[in-house]
Amino acid sequence: MKKPLLSLLVITVLSVSLTACTATPWSMSHGISPSATVTPHATSPQPARIAPIVIPYRMDHGKKLVPIDTVVKKIGFSYVDFDPMTGVFKAGDTDVVLRLKSGSRHAEKSGGTVVLSASPKTIDGHLYVPATAIADLLQEEIVYELDATGLRVMPTDASLNKDKSLDDALHFEEETAPTFYGDMPEMTSTPVAAMLKDIDIDAMISLSQTYRGVPYLFGAKPYAQSKRFDCSSFTKHVFAQYGIALPRLAREQATVGATVSRKRLQKGDLLFFYVPGRFKSNNIVGHVGIYIGDMKMIDANRAPKNGVQIRMINTPYWERAFLKAKRVAI
Repeated sequence: MKKPLLSLLVITVLSVSLTACTATPWSMSHGISPSATVTPHATSPQPARIAPIVIPYRMDHGKKLVPIDTVVKKIGFSYVDFDPMTGVFKAGDTDVVLRLKSGSRHAEKSGGTVVLSASPKTIDGHLYVPATAIADLLQEEIVYELDATGLRVMPTDASLNKDKSLDDALHFEEETAPTFYGDMPEMTSTPVAAMLKDIDIDAMISLSQTYRGVPYLFGAKPYAQSKRFDCSSFTKHVFAQYGIALPRLAREQATVGATVSRKRLQKGDLLFFYVPGRFKSNNIVGHVGIYIGDMKMIDANRAPKNGVQIRMINTPYWERAFLKAKRVAI
């Protein structure tokens, strides 16, 4: 009578041991040791693992290609545009981050030039890029692997911080007295310093509000030509009226001027945010607006209204999506 009971005990122990020693392929592929994944004494639940998104290859003359529109949609870019007639592909959030052209190895990313390992190619009305070029284009945006079947995109937690205990720390506040650049701890070198000048901030804010209702257009050409704005072409246009030449894209604009705290905002400060919901995106600038006082900003966006609009920033969404403020005029 004891032998069946002993056999059952041995089988149970073996089953538990095998279960505890099983390592997930994702954690192993990212250099996480098995001991790091086994936490028998953890006091809080572990986050659920999300299955990777697999984008199959398309073979073309022995080359592995992936549809770039599918890739950028999967990682959460808000806008994707491809014109098969011109071969021009654009993608981004509230302004253009990527620009590629069929047949050209030279692509644009955040205002800079990227040289691809091979040229993109138009196939069946879609733009395909070599799988090996994904690192050149999207290494800041995604965690991925190239395996035998396709591009495996690994989702990461890019959601807004839901920790309610941080609410007070995340609130925006205005500075009660002007801060001069000699007091600023972070100051970039020329040519940015050369663009800092005395301007009438109230007049600039008033001018910005005259554009309320101007429609939003992703990748808009200059206002004089298009009569449209995206987020960064709007800020660039407004500041240009006062002799300040900002770069074209939000990511580039975030590199100029002096960094200021969310607790020391002044009218005319540029506010930069990330776009929640994108993989590996929490530190990547995706949107820009102008602080106009009284906890409000003016920006060009597609929602909740289409076009240039004024909104409150002391809301959970904007407080948690905030990355930095920059002061480029005083």
